[in-house]
Formats: sequence, C-alpha cells, structure tokens
Amino acid sequence: MDPLRDSFTIKSSDLRQTLNVAPATLTDLFKKVGVSFIEDEKSTRGQAKNVPSNEVRKILESRGFQYPTKAKVISLMMCKGGVGKTTTTVFVSQRLSSYGAKVLVVDADSQGNTTSAFALDQYGLNIDEETPILLDVITGTCTLDDVILKISPNLHLIPSNPANSILDSKIRENSKNTSIAIKKYLDQISHLYDYIIIDCAPALNLTNTAMVSASDLVIMPVAPDKFSQMGLEQTLTEISQIESDFNLNIDKKIVFTKFDAREFTSLKYLTDIAEVHKSKMFSTMVRTASDLKNAITKKEDLFNYKKSNAKDDYDNLTKEIMGLDKFFDKKNKKEANA
Repeated sequence: MDPLRDSFTIKSSDLRQTLNVAPATLTDLFKKVGVSFIEDEKSTRGQAKNVPSNEVRKILESRGFQYPTKAKVISLMMCKGGVGKTTTTVFVSQRLSSYGAKVLVVDADSQGNTTSAFALDQYGLNIDEETPILLDVITGTCTLDDVILKISPNLHLIPSNPANSILDSKIRENSKNTSIAIKKYLDQISHLYDYIIIDCAPALNLTNTAMVSASDLVIMPVAPDKFSQMGLEQTLTEISQIESDFNLNIDKKIVFTKFDAREFTSLKYLTDIAEVHKSKMFSTMVRTASDLKNAITKKEDLFNYKKSNAKDDYDNLTKEIMGLDKFFDKKNKKEANA
C-alpha cells in the first residue's frame, strides 16, 4: 500500500538546536546538502521552515551521524496502566521518523490504543475486526507485508484490535521457544528499519515475554505514584527472569512521566526511584501537560505546537534514544578545539 500521508517534518529551528549550530551554519548546511523544503514553505521569510524527514537524514549523515545498521528493537513495557506508555510510543516514534529514521511501530496491546492514537481514520482508513494484525502473522494467515500499514514513507505500523487478546494462546500453540516467537519475524524485516518500537500490554504474560526477548532495549515509563513504583519493581523482576530463562542481556531504561515539580509526590517518587535506579534513568522527564491529550484528541501534530513542555520533553527523549544529544555536543567541541 502507498503511504497514507507525507513524511513528518521538523522545524528548522528545532533542527538547529539539535545540531547546536548557529543559524548561518545551518543555512550553509542546507545549501551544501541541497535541502528541498516543503513547497508551500519555500517563500516564507523570517520563519522556521518545515524540513522533510528524508532531508533531515541527509543533513545528520553529512555531519557524521550514523543510523543503526539494523533495526534497534525497543519495547515499552510496564505492568501498570496509566503511566503514559502508549503516549510515549506514539510521540517518540513520530519524532524518530521526523529525524529521518525508518520506524516500525508494533501495537501488541489488544486495546489498540496506539493504533487509535495515530488517527488513521483521518486518512480514510478504519481499523476493524477484518484488519490484519499481529495475531494473523503468528497463526500464518497473513505475512508481515500484509499487516504493515504505511502511515508515512518512513513511519509504519502493525495495528491491533481486540482479537490480539488471544495472542498468548496462539504463541503457545505455534512456538516451542517463546524467546524467538516474535524475534524470528522481526529479524526478517530488521534490515528495512532503524527502529522497531513495540507497545506492550500492561501485563505480565507470554506475549510480553516474547516481545521483551526480541528487544535490545526495554523502556519503562513510570508515573509519580505508589502503584507505578510497585509496577516498576515487578516489571524489572519479570525482565530479569526472562533474561535468566533465555540467557539474554537486555538494556533497561526508565522514563519518568507526568512529572510536576510543584507537587511533593512527584519530587518524592522521582527521588525514591533515582536513589535505587539512577543508572537506568533517562535524563529527560516528561512533564504533565494538557498538550499531550489535546494533540491526540484533536488529531494535531504535537511537534508543530509553538510553545509546549510536552513537545520539548518528547523531542529531548527521542534525542537521548538516538544518541543525538551527546553526538553533536562532542562533535562541536572537537571542531572547536581543532
């Protein structure tokens, strides 16, 4: 199928901040690489341009940045719901694609919230019980090509619907080794993507065991409340058991979500978790913001908001995941000292 929409873009002002260069340097880069802006943006003066993702990729590569040679598989997992797992999946995957990465999102939750959040209906595509999903790949009724939807040229989705609720039983029936039940399929397409992002259900089950086993990194979103903290410890214990059972070594990172520095509980739980798991925590904290809900509900692009804590936080988190934050800081320091 053809992509449902054009690629996601990034504002030239945001790109300049990521590259950590002066406006004149960015202009020179645009000329050197031969950047083509969105046509209706070309004549706009004094305002940030919208740079298509394929042009962003060319700019980053021209500065020496390297994308993964094979897909980095990242699962978002937390056995407690309501921690911002799906929200993080959607906005990180979108921002990864804006930075030129080739991204596949796998909705492995039968609730299908990630699928819904992409608002495919605005492009005339409705997800229903007839839509091919991951379950159909596991049972052999569909191929991976059949289930992958191309949202944009470099952001693809394997959608979900309630039928995925029986994934556990079908994985058990169709695979003797849970650790490769999902990995064997992702390995077939890993050369096509830079990142494969999996949104897991808020549960401890066989499906999540298969997803984690296929992952290079597990990101655990944690909200500032007691039950979320308990959920973190349960999730970490489960991952450790999976690593032990299948002789795996999986990177684990924690992102603190729904953070409000004005609230005592936010500061308390952040401090408590950091004391135990500081080495696993992302530097970026996602602050609580109405923009997140508004962007999804109104089917708007969060990253087109002019002033937004949510936009800034998910941009920074994405740069941490890609390593862009440290790469260009080191590169610019090296060039300055040359």
